[in-house]
Amino acid sequence: LHVTAPFGPLQVTLAKRDLPYRVAALIDTDTNLRDQLNRAFTPGLHKGTMIPAMNLIDLARDASPEARADLAAATADQLLNDPDETPQATLEHYGAVLAKLYPFARQDVRERLSAALAMADWAPPNLVQEIARDNEEVALQVISFCPALEDDGLVEIVRTCGLEHRKTVASRENISEAVSHELVTLEDRRVLEPLIENSTARLADEDFKVAMESVVGDATLHDALAARRDLPASLVAFAYATASEDTKKAIEARLPAQLAARLGRLATILGDAGPKADGEAPEIVGEPSPLKAPPSPGALLALLLRGDRRGFLRGVVALTDVSGPILHKRMSPPEVDLVTLVAKACGFEQDAVATIMDAFRPGVAWSRTDDRMVALNWMRHSKQTARKALQTTLA
Repeated sequence: LHVTAPFGPLQVTLAKRDLPYRVAALIDTDTNLRDQLNRAFTPGLHKGTMIPAMNLIDLARDASPEARADLAAATADQLLNDPDETPQATLEHYGAVLAKLYPFARQDVRERLSAALAMADWAPPNLVQEIARDNEEVALQVISFCPALEDDGLVEIVRTCGLEHRKTVASRENISEAVSHELVTLEDRRVLEPLIENSTARLADEDFKVAMESVVGDATLHDALAARRDLPASLVAFAYATASEDTKKAIEARLPAQLAARLGRLATILGDAGPKADGEAPEIVGEPSPLKAPPSPGALLALLLRGDRRGFLRGVVALTDVSGPILHKRMSPPEVDLVTLVAKACGFEQDAVATIMDAFRPGVAWSRTDDRMVALNWMRHSKQTARKALQTTLA
């Protein structure tokens, strides 16, 4: 405390950095937090900034709702008063006080805090989280922009708040895979729409599959998802086969000419794997059902192009009578010769070799040497000799 008496009665003032600790000690019933704040207390002036303290201290002693509302407004004034010249630790402790007082804050105070903190990288995270859980008029601008709102906070908002809060999270720039996963798990098209249209949102491959399943029957959302440049390679062909003509052209435009040509030839096969007539979604996620009979080559290839590599390998085992464990091991990653035998033995077309390699060896470019190797082995074997050679190779 610094006591000065320039004129008239004594005036008691506190350094700006000291005040939140005194107020917190009066309003906080949490002993651990109070002790933490007291240990953090540092006496002294902050660059000579002096603020009247008696009104805040008196308000803090008054536990009535009206006094708490006044205290929240006064503490907000202190937080927003020249934050660039205030140590971050002090700002965070003001945030701790306001987080405790926030339920008492009047609407105009909440709106002022939201507007001031929406773009502030110094915003106290615990206070930002309180604001983000508030009503739509207060919360949405903080959810949209505040850099202090991190993944854990966004995930909590998705799990506990309403539709508008969730849609705003989905539209936020550069949300992580963890946040996108929570949004996709809702399987709510109203939330998926802004997420799919948010080109900066990162989605894991499995969440792409769930999203594609969730938007079956909605041509607009399906096309928007299929047109995303981060669509996983394992879903490109399936998305292409069920997309509109404009979206097909957009997909073709970003692929090498050879791959674009393959997509066109595979579209007919994949048509059987698309949405059912009654709107039922194709099974994309999870284990394939046990095989009651060997699958057709077209159905087997459709499994692969939908991203179900395990189901594809089980089908190969059913068609060729080879060892499943050895096949799994040899396909991680596979050699071109082995995949050529698999394709020939299963009755695929020659073009399917490159498709299988793309699925099991993503990111590795297909070369002219690979094409020549496939062509030589393809001419060397019939379906029966390829099956025997594959059984010998995997014995």
